[in-house]
Amino acid sequence: MAAFKNFRRHSVVVYISSKAKVRYQEVSPVVVGRFRDKSLGHTIPKAVIVSADQSLWFASSKYADMKGSKEFSRVRKLVKQGLDGELDQKPYQYANAWQLLGPGNVYLGTFVRLSEDGQSMVLKRQDNGTEMSVPLDKLVSGAQRAARMMAGGGAEISAEPEVPVMESWVSAEGGKTITAKFQSLSGNRITLVMENGRTVTFDISKLSEKSQQRAKELAGAS
Repeated sequence: MAAFKNFRRHSVVVYISSKAKVRYQEVSPVVVGRFRDKSLGHTIPKAVIVSADQSLWFASSKYADMKGSKEFSRVRKLVKQGLDGELDQKPYQYANAWQLLGPGNVYLGTFVRLSEDGQSMVLKRQDNGTEMSVPLDKLVSGAQRAARMMAGGGAEISAEPEVPVMESWVSAEGGKTITAKFQSLSGNRITLVMENGRTVTFDISKLSEKSQQRAKELAGAS
């Protein structure tokens, strides 16, 4: 295939196979998301062209297009535009495929931010546009690294985040108390981690005024 030969001649080509589980888990959600693009078809090989840190997607080539020499010229033009900052995109600011630990499990969505404690990320779902909290330890290594790179403005965070402590949270009605770790506060939605490790998200109005104030303090709100 003419285009694929030129890819090998003028760039660094990394071969990715979903059968090689360990290596596949190291891949950025940007790459995984583009490989899952239905417009590329199911025939392999197919190519996804990204920046060296896998944060920016430049172009994709399906099998049928790689047979012609014009495809390489098209891709090279897009790469140049991307390197010159002329492509209308930002790192991770479009729907990507965030792989979870376990076969075939993927969240499709846009990275929003890392939680205050650095233990989870907020993802805007592709299907309904809502935000959800995803613990980083439930993601494969490549997805974890991508989230930290985005949160750090392009440089992966190497320092270990401070681990939050268990606290008592009191409900607004009935005065029921639960013990949990604060994870994040997004708008009026608070996320806590229960003693059994389960993550729960609910409206902050369900907590007492004192617990609401504590959540805002932990979130850095005034």
